[in-house]
Amino acid sequence: MRTWFLKSALLILVLTLATTLILQHLDDFQTIWKQCDSVTLLLVLACQLPLIGFAGWPFKALLHPFGYRLLWKEWMGLSFIANFLNQVLPYRPGLAFRYLYLHRRYQLPLSQFTFVTLIYTLGVMSTAMLWMILPWWLKPELYRALNF
Repeated sequence: MRTWFLKSALLILVLTLATTLILQHLDDFQTIWKQCDSVTLLLVLACQLPLIGFAGWPFKALLHPFGYRLLWKEWMGLSFIANFLNQVLPYRPGLAFRYLYLHRRYQLPLSQFTFVTLIYTLGVMSTAMLWMILPWWLKPELYRALNF
């Protein structure tokens, strides 16, 4: 009974927050909708949603050697919730939410969480660097034309 009430209250809070944000920025949404055709919008959503969801998988893989086995609902859900909180609230609290959840559910120490987060961040930065360098390395004539 108590968990049902908490889940319902949280759902109502999230829906209220999302509705308030949309109504406050309705003019912006209408401008974007007029400038963007529906196919492009669906394509962006189709690419963005899996990217957000699967961004939690490396975090799951990094926790595995420490003996923590996250279910797919947990790592994917944490990724979506953290991303949502980072977009809606100031100071990007998604990482703090992720830690609080893992600490309460699995008693994950802060030192291990910090280490996993550091390795995760280095991996993301390395991947981004690779994707910036790879096109330049494969097709240098394109970048010579830009006069860099």
